[in-house]
Parts: sequence; C-alpha cells; structure tokens
Amino acid sequence: MNFDLDTHPSVKLLAQQLEKVSGKPAMIVMDSSIGDMLSTQVTARSSAQPAHLVKVNQKYNSIRHALASVQLRHILRRYQIKSPLKDVTLSPKAIDVISEQLEQVDRVPADQLEQFAQHIAGNLVIQLRSALPSVAVHYEIQKYQAELWDQQQEAIKATINNNLQSLKETGFPAPLVRWNRLLAATESFGMASIINNKSLMVPFESLGLLGPAKEIAGPLLLGEYDGLDDLELVEITADKINMTELHQWI
Repeated sequence: MNFDLDTHPSVKLLAQQLEKVSGKPAMIVMDSSIGDMLSTQVTARSSAQPAHLVKVNQKYNSIRHALASVQLRHILRRYQIKSPLKDVTLSPKAIDVISEQLEQVDRVPADQLEQFAQHIAGNLVIQLRSALPSVAVHYEIQKYQAELWDQQQEAIKATINNNLQSLKETGFPAPLVRWNRLLAATESFGMASIINNKSLMVPFESLGLLGPAKEIAGPLLLGEYDGLDDLELVEITADKINMTELHQWI
C-alpha cells in the first residue's frame, strides 16, 4: 500500500523539512513485516543510502500519519544534535555489566551468556535512546500538527500498551528489570501526560514507577528541557537511572 503523504499537509511539510535539512528525501511505506512495532525508521547516514526509510505497521493503518510523523521527527532530531556524535550504541563495558548480572540466575546457559547479554544490553540501549526523545517528538506533534490529534491519541495508547509488556518480564536480575521498567514508564508517563490520560499509568503506578518516571519526564513537559537535543536528553535519562555504563555515542 502506498503512503498518502498529501492527505495531511503537516506530514508533507515535515517530510520536506527533513529533506531540506538532511539533503535526502524520506520514503514512507506501509509494512506488514515489522512484528509488534508500530513504526520504525532507518536514517540515511551514508552516501550509499539515497533516502531515509520510514516503515509504518500496516496493522495501524488508521493512525499511519501520526506514526509516520513520529519517525520523521526522530530522524529530523538526529540532524539537530549539536555534537558530531549522532547515534547511541553499546559501550565496551555493557556486555560485561549485563553478563555479571545474568550470572546470578540459572536460566541462561553459560555458553549462551555473552550472546544473551548482548541482546539484552542492545534492547536497553534502544529504550534509552527513545525514552525522552519520544516524549519530545509527541510534544512537537501536539504543538505543530494539531490536525493529527485524534491519531496521536491512539498512537500513544498503542505505544503505552506495548510498553506494558515490560511489566511482565521477571526472572532476571533486579537491576535489569528495573532499567527496563523505568525506561518504559518514563516514555509512557510523558506520552500519557501529553494527552492528559492518567488512567494509562495505573499499571506503572502500582509498581512504584510513577514517581521516578515523573522526575525524569516532568521537566521536559514543563519546558525545562527546551533547546536540549537528543544526546542531552539521553544523558539525562542515563544519569538518573544509573545506566551510564551501557552506552556510548558514535
């Protein structure tokens, strides 16, 4: 299915803005092969990539313009980072830190420990990369793309529903579980606040996650982080949840 970029002028304008800033167009496609993800993107950082790629899950066709806007804004924010370091990735110490924690449980065979640690650390870094920046993106959509309000509300509800899956993960060392839950709660609190729907946070509140999430995301919603780029937002989050050893910027 082709993406109808012209239906909402603000989405087309956003794509044009990204092309002007980055020098490359954005290709938006509906995709049925991205599993439970609502949408995803690949930033065209190399000369071998002629266009940025945004994939929107075909299952969420009714909110496709909001989801496309989320990814377009994520890419655009990468070009607004003040440092030449644009992408966050695993730090050299990440695998050692996670492996040490996994050694405390019996569910991971010794010969699979490093591979499993890399998988977990990679997922945590992805969550770290998106927690506050995702809130910032939705804050921008609310401010500049008001015609997507109905779609945005449904997109936020779907995102928080996905985040609730983190609450079901048990059997891992406490620090891993807490990192995972705190990042999910931070993103969810910020998004729920944007659409003023406190009921979405009840499952997180019952686990004592609301206070820490509010401490991290609250200043952004109050405008205290205005002017900060994604690198700065990620570092704030990592510092507050003691996750600074797991990531580095490239």
